[in-house]
Amino acid sequence: MVSQTARECRLAGALAERLRDSKSERTHHWLDRIASRVAIDPNRVFPTEELLDHVPLLIDGIADYLEDPAAEVSADTPVIGKARELGALRHAQGFDA
Repeated sequence: MVSQTARECRLAGALAERLRDSKSERTHHWLDRIASRVAIDPNRVFPTEELLDHVPLLIDGIADYLEDPAAEVSADTPVIGKARELGALRHAQGFDA
């Protein structure tokens, strides 16, 4: 359920929609940016297709938050689990904050 504040913010809704509509393009752009920063084969940036599939789910989670920032995002939601997996992979590949 979307809060009253989120319903009143057309900008948040429009931005969330644009994120969802462009998530494939944004995922590929993100992958290209990561691949350009590391000294490993681009095919090893995401060792499995499953990990690459996490990125659109994260974009959906961000869009959901933009639409309703008052909604609780608990630590056991799928989007948090995906973010942790990707963070662990980036750390193992030598990325830092």
